Amino acid sequence: MDSNTIIIILGTAFTLLILALTMIIVVTGQKKKSHLELQMQRMEVNRQKEIAENTLISQEKERQRVGLELHDELGPTFAAIRLNVDRMQQKVKKDKVAEIPELAKQTSESLEVAISQFSDISKLLYPVILNRHGLKHVLHDLVDKANFEKHTSFSIEMNFDASPKEITNLAVYRVCQELITNARKHANATIVHIDIDKTDNRIHLVYSDNGVGFDNTLDYSGLGLNSIKGRVEAIGGQIQTESAINKGVTYIINMPYD
Repeated sequence: MDSNTIIIILGTAFTLLILALTMIIVVTGQKKKSHLELQMQRMEVNRQKEIAENTLISQEKERQRVGLELHDELGPTFAAIRLNVDRMQQKVKKDKVAEIPELAKQTSESLEVAISQFSDISKLLYPVILNRHGLKHVLHDLVDKANFEKHTSFSIEMNFDASPKEITNLAVYRVCQELITNARKHANATIVHIDIDKTDNRIHLVYSDNGVGFDNTLDYSGLGLNSIKGRVEAIGGQIQTESAINKGVTYIINMPYD
């Protein structure tokens, strides 16, 4: 066998080897790509499932909150009103009408309390003033009411009026509502501040307090964070948490503006 034949055979063998290796690399790459795509699809399905679960949790928490408010606040108030009405009827029967004005005054005061409680409860279902006065107004109203807590100072700054999308405004309101509720129940803080601005068609919400904080490496989803996370992610937003024991907590939340 002459040298030219050997060269041709070796060249052919080398070419076939290169082709075989190329095919192996391509097939392996396709398998890896398919596997990666499958993993990404599974991750997206799990993410959507988590968002749905968190949203359901937040809705259930609101129902529970409304139920407790009705039971603990309006229930006793209406019972007191009913008792006063019964007492006034008895006074009329016993011809003790001179005592009725005082009972009527008490009943009127109880009705004022009931109306105020009803207004607060209706805001748990849907904040009507959000449509009437806008997001900025309703958030300042939320903070003003939170400042009845004498040991904690709540403040908020917002550099825009509202999003053109109602669902976004409602999400921002509910997130702030949940953050303030968590602060009152868990933070033991003296200062709570919320800053909201809009840049690059995104809403940036930063919550911070100087409270007890928590270990950020552990799961603290029980502190209402699932509810907040569900609301934020449901409209395409993200949330970051920064905290440490006795170092307060900061939530950095980004949401689409429209």
